[in-house]
Amino acid sequence: MIEERQFRADLFYRLSVFPLALPALRERPDDIRLLARHFAMKYARRMNKPITAISEEFVEALAGHSWPGNVRELQTS
Repeated sequence: MIEERQFRADLFYRLSVFPLALPALRERPDDIRLLARHFAMKYARRMNKPITAISEEFVEALAGHSWPGNVRELQTS
């Protein structure tokens, strides 16, 4: 992005030296329900399909997963 001049090199440098620590998704189980709903609604809009709810069994299955990855893993599940 820097080479294509889509992102300022000085800003990239400033951001790269400021570490952000974000706990893994497995350490934030309360976020799983919110994120699952967000992604389901996002894809429902994209596919023009109505989704009114996510089953509790599905949310429990997601919450029981070990989540070695992070939010991106949930998004692609």
